[in-house]
Amino acid sequence: MNVDDTLFFSPNSDIHVLVGKLRTPKMEMMLLARVIEAIGIEGAHPKSSPSETKALPYDKTGNITQPSFNYASVIVMFRFSRAY
Repeated sequence: MNVDDTLFFSPNSDIHVLVGKLRTPKMEMMLLARVIEAIGIEGAHPKSSPSETKALPYDKTGNITQPSFNYASVIVMFRFSRAY
């Protein structure tokens, strides 16, 4: 089961305290781990040097790259993890 949104209702204004308690570093790490898994970079080896700053070369063959993941889904997961 997947839940995208949750609504909280309260008779008083202290609901923001309850919602704030739901945000934990462990939960944030779990959400980011899902994003990393979805785009397939778990176990990747980061480089310590920065990438080149010049523009990428033009692809003269015109081949369209198809990602192996659902781009829109990953963006939603990432935005949710940052808003959470």
